[in-house]
Amino acid sequence: MKNLKHELSRLNNLSSTEDIKIAFDNIAKLLLGNCHIRKGANAYQILEIEFYFYNDNHPDRVVYPRTETGGRWFLHESGVDITFDSNEKQNFGGGILIRSIMNEDTKECIFGPRKCLWELFDNEALSPNTIYPYIEPKHTPSYSQQIKKRERYHVKGDFGAKEYRYYIAGILAKNYPASPWKNNTMIQDQDTNIVFLSKWLKTEDSDFFSRFTKLMDEMDIHWELLDSTNDIWARDYMPIQLSKNDFLKYKYWPDYLLEKEEDKKYITDCKRTCEALGITYRETDMIIDGGNMVPCGDYIVMTDKVFTENHVEKYDPSFIARLETELGRRVIIIPWHKTAGDVYGHSDGFIKWCGGNKVLMSNHRDTDPKEAEEIKQKLEKHGFQVTEMLFNVAEPSPDWNWAYVNFIQIGNKILMPSFDIPEDEQAFNYVKDAFPNCEIRQIQMRNIADNGGALHCITWDVML
Repeated sequence: MKNLKHELSRLNNLSSTEDIKIAFDNIAKLLLGNCHIRKGANAYQILEIEFYFYNDNHPDRVVYPRTETGGRWFLHESGVDITFDSNEKQNFGGGILIRSIMNEDTKECIFGPRKCLWELFDNEALSPNTIYPYIEPKHTPSYSQQIKKRERYHVKGDFGAKEYRYYIAGILAKNYPASPWKNNTMIQDQDTNIVFLSKWLKTEDSDFFSRFTKLMDEMDIHWELLDSTNDIWARDYMPIQLSKNDFLKYKYWPDYLLEKEEDKKYITDCKRTCEALGITYRETDMIIDGGNMVPCGDYIVMTDKVFTENHVEKYDPSFIARLETELGRRVIIIPWHKTAGDVYGHSDGFIKWCGGNKVLMSNHRDTDPKEAEEIKQKLEKHGFQVTEMLFNVAEPSPDWNWAYVNFIQIGNKILMPSFDIPEDEQAFNYVKDAFPNCEIRQIQMRNIADNGGALHCITWDVML
């Protein structure tokens, strides 16, 4: 334990990123091989950990600020850390996030940072039986276990000449069930190679359908039609593709289609649609809209409408833990308030990931500056650099100009909305600056946007 305390306390004294990585290795070997977490009669093998540390030699911008000595628990909205020596005022410190643990007696595995938090720390504030966990040496160290490690992010230049990185480590052993936290990279828009459209788009707006499919043909983008759909909004009811062969089908039961009995006919269950495509999926009964899941690197960004539709309190930790386990990804929740203009609460109407730590954000500041600032700060807290698509025009058109961020990317080709308004050119330049290596084309789509969606909403792009 003295060795662990020493490693947790010395990071800020190390002179290079490489030395810090070596210290991470040493700590991982101690925590995963030589220690476990003791809580009363229960002992928990640590299966996965994630390192967060910030100083001048290791500028990890997503570290929760703290002032703590090394080797303490630090509870936060994402889970629980074991702290490094940290000093918020002197701008150094961080901790080790507990991502997965296993009860050594029952062999039950707990996957996901928030689930680990609630397993280890009772929420009964007034209970005399509450037991505080602590780390102790194991009687039989398991140094022989292979430790897998990787850097999830490694981007130079975004923060000057410094490097910005995450680092995780986990045990690999035959008797441990596989973690749902996927080691393979999540499918992003630039990985996709085919676009699907609902057959209803051709019926509901034949002019747009003709222009849109012709443009995709010109750009050599492969597209097909979906069968057994009930409206044009393909994104909302089709499964999310998390990795090459991992599709998650959720319960599509949106409240905005439940208020009137006649609107329920527009709710699509994509089971038959997926069967026609030969796509297999796993399934959850959680109520989600596909438009409310925007992959951003290793995260998925959702609005807090997901709590409302699942009838749970906002930021309910057990619900978030289950959500992250189902998705196999960490989730960033951004605020949303229902208005007459936005009853949907879809995150793809607010943001678009541009690769690395860069995010484009719609001109939401023009309609709700407080909420826009909250969204921006939430993303920045997780290390993202946010560019807001704000427009300098004499007579802005808020009925349409919100929709520019709702574009699609297939490989290195981008199609984005236009509306024959002055904002079109400025929006194009925002996207061009964010995606300098992409071919970008615009298509006029006033009629579609008048109904509350744009290109991302009417498409389902995947890697097949």
